[in-house]
Amino acid sequence: MKVQLLQPTAALYPAALKHGNHAATELQTIGNQQLLTTTKTAVLCSRQCPGEVILRLYDLARRLRTSDLTFIGGFHTPAERDFLHHLLPGSCRLIICPARSPDGMRVPAVWQKAISAERMLLLSPFRLNRSAANRQGWLNAETNWWLRWPAKSCCCTPRPTVTRSSC
Repeated sequence: MKVQLLQPTAALYPAALKHGNHAATELQTIGNQQLLTTTKTAVLCSRQCPGEVILRLYDLARRLRTSDLTFIGGFHTPAERDFLHHLLPGSCRLIICPARSPDGMRVPAVWQKAISAERMLLLSPFRLNRSAANRQGWLNAETNWWLRWPAKSCCCTPRPTVTRSSC
């Protein structure tokens, strides 16, 4: 899948990402960039989430997967990945923010299907040629960099690392 660059001067470039210590100069994307204009629900889940909460999270995902919502997240923790797994068969929109460049990334077939249906966007501030040391420093400072967007709501489970009061 072809990576497209989104420059800070582009109309779709999120204003919230133009500022701060680690403002991205450009974003790498695969998929429907128009999803950036939708109202988003952030997905955050601790690695230490209790099993009973995870089961409720899966039930929630199954109920919301046919909604008109856009979910945004890194989908890095096991519970977040499972939440994504339950959302994928539906029709909701998804913005996935991997902690790496999408350039050269092996995009799973189920993601390719969602991208082809224009309901998924892979979004990353990382370039393929960025050194591991620079990437790690950036990640340490901005673990959930995508949280700088104003999300209408957050779907959080116990102990998420959230630094934004709007969630």
